[in-house]
Amino acid sequence: MVSRAIRLTPPLLLHPQPEPLWLGFCFGAQALAVAAVLVTVAAHVPQASGLLVAAGLAWLGVLAWRLWRQLRAPVSRLRWDGAQWWWRRELGDPERAVIVVVGLDLDGWVLLRLTPWSASQTGLSLLARPVYVPLRARMFGMARWSLLHALLALAHPQGPADTI
Repeated sequence: MVSRAIRLTPPLLLHPQPEPLWLGFCFGAQALAVAAVLVTVAAHVPQASGLLVAAGLAWLGVLAWRLWRQLRAPVSRLRWDGAQWWWRRELGDPERAVIVVVGLDLDGWVLLRLTPWSASQTGLSLLARPVYVPLRARMFGMARWSLLHALLALAHPQGPADTI
């Protein structure tokens, strides 16, 4: 009989950093959507155009502040311990067991969707929002990037012993 230790995949520790291209795409799409709404409303209600310009500038300021905050975010941690994926957003946060799903794989760039393990078990995924983590090959080197790709394809978590 083959022992469980032999069947486990090797552990991996990643420290994803904010991805400027991904953040620029997300916030650019939000800015375009806000601009489209404001232009449409201004076309239908011309007397409110001054108020709409002020609201648009305020909203773009909020988006710029959020983008700046995201770019300065502390380094998070994604860890595969051989049986389960674990995620920690910031240094003081506890690690949480997560289910990792590949949302988009462009070979040198991957978008991961992390869903808390307890939310997937109880069906309360609307209460626990998933986290999207973009990763680029240049962040980790080819050996670790290849191991990550292999783990994403082969590693099927059994569930944590005790969910935090």
